[in-house]
Amino acid sequence: MDGGGASVVTGVQIGLASATYSVSSSTKIVAKVPYGGVGIAGSVVVTTSAGTATSNQKFTVQSSAAPTISSFSPTSGAAGTTVTVTGTHFTGMTKVALGDATCVFTLASDTSLRFTVPSSLGAGSYAIALTNTVGTTTSSTKFAVTS
Repeated sequence: MDGGGASVVTGVQIGLASATYSVSSSTKIVAKVPYGGVGIAGSVVVTTSAGTATSNQKFTVQSSAAPTISSFSPTSGAAGTTVTVTGTHFTGMTKVALGDATCVFTLASDTSLRFTVPSSLGAGSYAIALTNTVGTTTSSTKFAVTS
């Protein structure tokens, strides 16, 4: 980050997360994204003894790899069923789909998420597709939608 008055910095935030930082010069700050900060998004806010400055552009920490799927449970269910998926690189998830149907999902952690089987799907077997900011992965085992 470059700007004036950096020598009196008292804090740096990225989104709602506090970042560690060092002042390189009176016009430059080096901020470090908090550990586990994938998915952090928002303005960069620099606090000085004179007040705060907020970036006009949003900063987003992206995942370093496409998601992976280790397992999911249950392996079958009707519309409205909640499915838990385990794997890696879930933070920053932008889409969960069952076949061609987009699902409502909740991120529990970087390795766990839950989604609801949409009512738009008929009975059949569908692959689970997870998309984050880096890429998409599809389950090798299909989820069976029952009527």
